[in-house]
Amino acid sequence: MGFKCKCGSTFCRSHRCPEKHECSFNFKEVGRDVIAKANHVIKEDKVERI
Repeated sequence: MGFKCKCGSTFCRSHRCPEKHECSFNFKEVGRDVIAKANHVIKEDKVERI
C-alpha cells in the first residue's frame, strides 16, 4: 500500500514524509497563499481634507 504525496508520487511507509524523499512540492508557498486568501485586506477610504 502506497502513500500519495502532494508532489504527485507514491511512496512506501518509510519514505512518505516530504523530508525522506526530497519532495519538490513547496508547502510554505501553498500555506502563504491559503492564509492570504482567507485574510482579506481591510483598507479605509481616504478622508478629504478641507
